[in-house]
Amino acid sequence: MVILNEHFLENSPSGVKNREVIEILFEFKEAIAGMSSPYSNFKEMHQDLHELDFSIQEAFGFPQNKDFHRFWEYPGCSCSYFDNLDMWGTSTHYYSELCPVHGKGG
Repeated sequence: MVILNEHFLENSPSGVKNREVIEILFEFKEAIAGMSSPYSNFKEMHQDLHELDFSIQEAFGFPQNKDFHRFWEYPGCSCSYFDNLDMWGTSTHYYSELCPVHGKGG
């Protein structure tokens, strides 16, 4: 079950109008993040999650901007949580060489 931030929803350009679409997109995102069978690796899953994040931004009425995707919370990512959270919304990202998605093996 998706619980939306009502204040954020009401103060976004299109959030109230697109509430049902936003809920469905978040439910779909949770479903993808919870499954592993259709994906041969986390990198493929991350691509789909990024596309959903773009769709969510559009449904809220915001410009599509990958700097607001919280990729470090996606399954399989071992990049620094707090460093990336501190820089969330900027173009600065911290990637771990050991991350199976973003590192040398990813």
